[in-house]
Amino acid sequence: DDVIINHDVTLDGPAPNVNSLVINSGKTLTGGGNKITLDGENGSGFVITNDGSISGNLDLEINTTSPTSINIGGSAGNCFRDLKLNDANVDLHLHTDTFIDGNLTIAAGQLTCATEAGAAKNLEVIGNVSLTGTLTGNASAVTLGSLTINSAGTYSATSGTTTLTSEGTFWALDVVQGGTFTHNNGTVTVTTNTNTLIRGMEGDDTSGTGANALNNLIVNLGSDSYRLEMDYLASDDSCVIAGDLTITRGKFYPRSTDDDGNSFTVTGDVLVSADGLYGVASRTGADSFGSVTIASGGEFIATSGTTTITDEVNSYALDNAGTFTHNNGKVKIDFNTPNNSYDTLVRCDELYDLEIEMDSTAYETKLRPASGTANTILNNLTLTQGIFEKNSAAHTLDIHGLTNIAANGIFMEDTNEDTNTITHHGLVRNSGTYKIN
Repeated sequence: DDVIINHDVTLDGPAPNVNSLVINSGKTLTGGGNKITLDGENGSGFVITNDGSISGNLDLEINTTSPTSINIGGSAGNCFRDLKLNDANVDLHLHTDTFIDGNLTIAAGQLTCATEAGAAKNLEVIGNVSLTGTLTGNASAVTLGSLTINSAGTYSATSGTTTLTSEGTFWALDVVQGGTFTHNNGTVTVTTNTNTLIRGMEGDDTSGTGANALNNLIVNLGSDSYRLEMDYLASDDSCVIAGDLTITRGKFYPRSTDDDGNSFTVTGDVLVSADGLYGVASRTGADSFGSVTIASGGEFIATSGTTTITDEVNSYALDNAGTFTHNNGKVKIDFNTPNNSYDTLVRCDELYDLEIEMDSTAYETKLRPASGTANTILNNLTLTQGIFEKNSAAHTLDIHGLTNIAANGIFMEDTNEDTNTITHHGLVRNSGTYKIN
């Protein structure tokens, strides 16, 4: 039957299963560390309505087998501790913005962050969230301590922002094989006050069962000394972020438990802010980014393999106002594969290997220093296709390795910008066009 709390009540042991629960305004239910199990709903269509207060630790388990709603609201210190859904037929909706002081476990069934009419409602869980059933974020703000998606579990992410504030075991986000994370064009923000990991997202499936790709990822840890690692389960795994990567504070890099040779792709833009760092010196895998921007104070440690840049932001493919460590790797400006038909700029004092492959010979890459007037390429410059030149007549250029100009490559076309000193310490192999102005 329905239970209505109309005066202050203290539980001195586990409550029996009840149909529904109402706590009326001005009344307090003191939990004493006990649990109430609900398996129906009242005549208003709610399995639980809390218009009063919760004192102490009180847990809920919901096994209602028809679509129903909860109205528990809550705030820190005045809310239910743990919430568990434990029947495959549970279809639970939030009637209001909801705060859970402990853990959320969806062992079976589904929870939707919206009313039954579809209005978005925010969800905040201080503790850990474990899914073997389904959590649907709708368009709500979803804040979770950590998120574990077990095999057969699903998180259909909010199209807004999912914020992860802590970790369970070692992982802020852990997708077990067979679990599904569908990003829905949303953003994941990690704000832990510790080192932490993301595991099981080393894929590129954006929809359907087994989806395992992030869209936007924001790293905003509690200190610039903390790190977030993208943990690969095997050395041949890859990872794709379908949107942007923003490192606001802290360190971020992809790593494997076996080696550092995994590929990592960000389809959108990479921004490393003043308190951020991307990369680790041991990394050897291939990186591919839309563009790379390093703010003053930010740091980017490139892979010793190839960093491919396929697009630009604010006219720059690579814009370094901080620290760029080349790690003896190659930077490839590849506007040909995505067919980006425009010129671009690279701002960086020192590169190791540089390759240019523009969409056609009509488009150019201009190299400019991050500070001062000198650009240095410590190893090879390869012009596969397109134009390469200095950004200003005031700048110098030193190339220590081979300058290889392919048939569709043009070296220094603009007579107004290509004066001053260009020094080749190695050979020049010209199958295209080399202009001496």
